[in-house]
Amino acid sequence: MRPGPIGAQCAIHVGVTAPYVCERCGNFMCLSCTDGTTGLCPTCRSLQGAAGFPFDASMSLNDLWNHVWKLFQADWLMLTLAGVVFLAMTAAGGLVSNIITTLISAILGVKVDTANPMANLGLFAGNMVVGQIVNTMVNMPVQGVALVGLYRVLMDSLLGRRADLSRMFSQLHLLPKYLVLQLMLFGAVTVPMLVVGGGIGLLAFRMSNMTLERSSITMLSAAAVLLVFAAVVVIIAVSLVAIPVVLFTVPELMVGDCTPVEAVKRAWALGDGQRLRIIGYSLVSGAIVMAGVMACCIGFLPALPLSYLIVLGLFLALRQGSSLPPAVHR
Repeated sequence: MRPGPIGAQCAIHVGVTAPYVCERCGNFMCLSCTDGTTGLCPTCRSLQGAAGFPFDASMSLNDLWNHVWKLFQADWLMLTLAGVVFLAMTAAGGLVSNIITTLISAILGVKVDTANPMANLGLFAGNMVVGQIVNTMVNMPVQGVALVGLYRVLMDSLLGRRADLSRMFSQLHLLPKYLVLQLMLFGAVTVPMLVVGGGIGLLAFRMSNMTLERSSITMLSAAAVLLVFAAVVVIIAVSLVAIPVVLFTVPELMVGDCTPVEAVKRAWALGDGQRLRIIGYSLVSGAIVMAGVMACCIGFLPALPLSYLIVLGLFLALRQGSSLPPAVHR
């Protein structure tokens, strides 16, 4: 909750000291006016509903879209700026990691022969592994601050609060939990997929009788192509099954006041019986981003936060209709 100025008096209880400010209307609140979670005064809580979000799992896509679009129209500039800050931070992290990876490649003497890109496969693969490690170590903390901050601003908007850019840096206390969560997902999802993908690639390489001196994509045998295609299908299927974990663990970590392991369990539970719906809403979110890119590319900037509002709105609705503990919005 936002602290109020010294000496402020409650807007409802005349003469009573007000240590807090309503995050929606800006009125001063005394201790009896706060609910300890939403940061809204009694009047704003009555407008937004007791839980702070007007929908539960029974909502339709049309209901959510009308709600999101109304909120976005009212505060589109600040929401877009939040998206720009998010992109700038992630781009800065990517730039730093690329510079470090390039320096490592230069030290290792890695050079790619365009005529035979697999001629130095061992060194090239080692460089890729090191590059991935560096990319993870640099990008993960930066992305954590940027993503959680953007989510906070967007969820504030969904709850009827004003979009406040300073709120992007109000979630730094969640960074350790975010890092643990991402390391868990990296070890449980990314690493197995890389191992499976690399193993299948090596098997296809062997099946096609390739060598380090003689290798090209055109040499892949029909059996190898079929094997690679089957692996891609399996990876996509696993990704779709795990989509609630991918989309909902970070928001749950923010509002669930729980451990990373518990956040994963809760996100998985939210997906029970809802995976097709989640996939559908994700496609709508992706379509919004694509429409923004097609609108002379600059449309991507407002489309990004708008697309996230759809996903986060679905998360709040599913959560509100679940048996999970009440959300805590700090």
